[in-house]
Amino acid sequence: MHLTVTVIDPERLGSAPRHVTIEAAEGTSFAEVRAPLAAAAGLTERSCEEVSFSIQGVVVRDHDRVGDLPLVRGALLTVDPRGQARPRRYESRAVELRVVSGGGAGRVIRLGRGEHVVGRAASADVRLDDPGVSRAHAVVDVCAEGVRVRDLGTTNPSLLDGVVVPPGGAVLSEGRHLRLGSTTMVLGPVDVRPGHHELVGGQVRVHRRPRFVDTRPPVTITFPAPPTRPEHGRIPLLASFAPLVLSAVLALALSSPALLLFALMSPVLLLGQWWSDRRAGRTSHRRQVREHAVALDRVRADLGEAALDDAARRRREHPDLGHVEATVRRRATRLWERRPGDADHLVLRVGTARQRARVELQGEVVDAPPEVDDVPALVDLGRSGVLGIAGLRRHALPLTGALVLQVAAWHTPRRLALHVLAASPGTARDWEWAAQLPHVSQSDEAAPRIAGGADDVCVHVEALRALVESRRSAREGQWSSDRSHPADVVVVLDGASALRAVPGVSDLLADGPAAGLAFVCVDEDETSLPTESRAVVEIDPTGLRATVRDGAGCLDAVVPDLPSVGWLEGVSRAMAPLADATPETGTAALPREVSFVELHRQAGVEAVTPDGLSAAWAAGFGTPSALVGRTPRGHHRIDLAVDGPHVLVGGTTGSGKSELLQALVTGLAVTNRPDELAFVLVDYKGGSAFSDCARLPHTVGLVTDLDAVLTARALTSLDAEMKRRERLLAQAGAKDLADYRRATSVRENLPPLGRLVIVVDEFKALADEFPDFVSGLVRVAALGRSLGLHLVLATQRPAGIVSADMRANIALRIALRVRDRSDSVDVIDAPDAAALDPRAPGRACARSGDDPLTLMQCAYLGAALRDPSTSPNRPRVVPRDLLAAATFPGPSDDDAVAGPVTELAAVVDAAVAAADRLGIAPPAPPWLPPLPSTLPAASLEDGAVVTDVTSAVAGATAAPGVPLGLVDLPSEQRRELYAWHLGDGQHLGLAGGPRSGRSTTLVTLALGLARRLRPEDVHLHVLQGVAGPCSGLHGLPHVGTIADATDPALCRRLISRLARVVDGAESGASHTVVLVDGWESLEEALAAIDHGATL
Repeated sequence: MHLTVTVIDPERLGSAPRHVTIEAAEGTSFAEVRAPLAAAAGLTERSCEEVSFSIQGVVVRDHDRVGDLPLVRGALLTVDPRGQARPRRYESRAVELRVVSGGGAGRVIRLGRGEHVVGRAASADVRLDDPGVSRAHAVVDVCAEGVRVRDLGTTNPSLLDGVVVPPGGAVLSEGRHLRLGSTTMVLGPVDVRPGHHELVGGQVRVHRRPRFVDTRPPVTITFPAPPTRPEHGRIPLLASFAPLVLSAVLALALSSPALLLFALMSPVLLLGQWWSDRRAGRTSHRRQVREHAVALDRVRADLGEAALDDAARRRREHPDLGHVEATVRRRATRLWERRPGDADHLVLRVGTARQRARVELQGEVVDAPPEVDDVPALVDLGRSGVLGIAGLRRHALPLTGALVLQVAAWHTPRRLALHVLAASPGTARDWEWAAQLPHVSQSDEAAPRIAGGADDVCVHVEALRALVESRRSAREGQWSSDRSHPADVVVVLDGASALRAVPGVSDLLADGPAAGLAFVCVDEDETSLPTESRAVVEIDPTGLRATVRDGAGCLDAVVPDLPSVGWLEGVSRAMAPLADATPETGTAALPREVSFVELHRQAGVEAVTPDGLSAAWAAGFGTPSALVGRTPRGHHRIDLAVDGPHVLVGGTTGSGKSELLQALVTGLAVTNRPDELAFVLVDYKGGSAFSDCARLPHTVGLVTDLDAVLTARALTSLDAEMKRRERLLAQAGAKDLADYRRATSVRENLPPLGRLVIVVDEFKALADEFPDFVSGLVRVAALGRSLGLHLVLATQRPAGIVSADMRANIALRIALRVRDRSDSVDVIDAPDAAALDPRAPGRACARSGDDPLTLMQCAYLGAALRDPSTSPNRPRVVPRDLLAAATFPGPSDDDAVAGPVTELAAVVDAAVAAADRLGIAPPAPPWLPPLPSTLPAASLEDGAVVTDVTSAVAGATAAPGVPLGLVDLPSEQRRELYAWHLGDGQHLGLAGGPRSGRSTTLVTLALGLARRLRPEDVHLHVLQGVAGPCSGLHGLPHVGTIADATDPALCRRLISRLARVVDGAESGASHTVVLVDGWESLEEALAAIDHGATL
């Protein structure tokens, strides 16, 4: 268990906090940590008994356990004189005034009873760092009746919910917004609901609850239609006066004036009805106007309430930084609530502004939607992809920090990663507070994803580019028109203009958003922001206002949230111990690293002890299986007899290919005895991947640095090994290796025959250089199953190298991360490997035959060995640079694990010891090593040379044969001594260029003859063109004359004497041997004597 904590010493005024990392087993008491903690924190001038530690005023007792609350990751320990720490207490009736917007956003101010002056002056009871606030701006009075606020007559009046505070003051109730200058405060604590969590190993594992998003549409307000004016009818003149004319005619015709009275009735009635209808219409219209005004007032009231409800809803959806802090500290139910696909995923609050309410208006709209103060101003980082923040550094960094903590608070670290890339190491220090965020640091002892300076930034950029490339390759071929990846990586570029010059950054900004990368680019000038920015926040020089521009438009007069560095550090520290307890599936369910030793321990095998390996060999029964990693369902085991017989491995640089090969080779060695399974390791690059594996007792050959001759020799030897196995199976009447092994249990005269696994790394490079090598392996692939021969072929770029014949015989295929889809398809017939996470080396997709793909994390053997049975009980504490990985010193004599450092070296040593203890003879190699460049003559005389694949035989031959060297016969899997037999009567010619060893061979021949024969049995004479190594033979009693071309007379006398011996005119020893060194120069010299008669 590793915990990084911070220690502060109030007695050392001005001293910086000390960060330390504690390594301790679970259950360790604080008493065991106290002394090393004090030493690591630099408290050497005081004894351990004089110092106590407290966390938030609570004394840490000696019996408290490391890893239990509050002594967890990110804890802030205060050094106190022994026993003087006291819990921090507040008045029971104290109220909380929270800063929700502006400078110091997130700050909580606790006020006791009485009057408190709020202002910008240093003497103010509540000091606000806001240029828009007067030195003494307002008074907040906390009394038994409640809280009141009173303005002190400032030119910039105090506002309560947007209304100027009256001279007599106003009641400040909970939830009301008090604005002083550009700072907005709210009375009352944050109401959050704590979630469920559990404590495991210093981590607080949070159980995320299901989220039910409020999908209600905006409120719809319907305005009433205004009343229409009544139409005034025309006077019915014709109807009124037509009867009058007719009546007048009748009155004249009938001489009856009374008829004129009846004629007047019609116009009077019609005109009266007209006047009555017009008067009633006017009355009705006035009533409708009054009713419409009442309805309009009611609608406007509803609109105002809807606007306030909308503002409250938007504040709930995107709460202030005080809510963010409370959510983190109390592990509330809203912690990490946002998920990919949610509408608010990576939608972040920049500050507040006066904005129009989200209300739909229908009907005869009279008014526009009202504007509401202190509404969250947002940026959609996921949609924009690249967000630019421009402003003075003292303003831009706090705003960016607020965005980063929102990302960390609302999104789980299992679904989102944070990177911070700074232009220089100095500016990277400004982000030290973010190092403990679980989104930034994968573990408490690992280095965070924070880089400063071009060199460190390049490392991160390359990893991000690999991620973008793999995701882009995985998207190719998708039928959907939308090929974007949900944003799950947020990258902060601090000093964007300078970082843009780093190779690869421009490509990331252009291609990253489509691959799920979102960028927050910070610089002091808007013109220095990347051109790829799709949203920009520009902060004015005062820091009081900001402008937000994106695809939706421009929002001015935004009051930005600018928290203090202390607030950022506190929230980050509170989030440090948090971890997501949600069960994972698929890729996320796999660990990023699997210990080979721990994996086998879980399977009941102790792979680092001779006894454990002996037991594993006894239980393996010769099964060629290996435990190589973990899948989401559990352990993953490869059986060459069932899944193979041959294996193809593909993976680009940095994908973990070499580690997989090591796990496979070592896993097979853990399961099988050396006489049951052997390895031949072929590494075209030079053997770095198999340096430790070559020491396994199972390894019978390590072939490196191949050339054309060695490649041809290896293929010839491999063909001979196959023929040897075929002969053994034929002699036993067995059809395959399993049948042969059953026969050996009955017939003791049959020689043992184990499996042979040939592992070839960098297979493509070898095949490109030596094409015949591939054709030679095709035969092995076709016949290997029955003969017990297995191929493991690994390459970085498998495209085009696997022929149809090989594919037909290679059933097991494993693809680690590859560069593009085509490489992945060539290996596993699927593009999945191109999308593997480059941050997880060893992640692989495996397919056996036509079975479904299996996702696994390969076991790793490069880690330092840590044996639980001998692991240190004493905790260790080391000073820590939060921007670097924790560095622990090597184990002490008491704590060290016996044996080598790495797991691989430990397993190899255990295998060597187990083989020695069981007396297992080394298995027969399929071929002997190449002939040595130097062969000591003594090794030929004492039989120390190996002349076949099964034994070492005497190299000396019976006299008078003299061994001169070794003959390589790879087709027969053996070597043969080459000897010159004096009695055969055959002359010996040696040809070679300068410094090829001609003279040395003559000396070896002379010494060999002298060792075998007496001087009276053999006479040696030397003729040289020039004096050379043979001149040193003059001390042998067997040597008669040594002559060279510089003495023609001596040469002539020697040749004349040899001629007489040949003619029988002169007697000599039983054998006469003439050693001629430098024939060319000697021939030229003798040709000039007596016209060539001597020659």
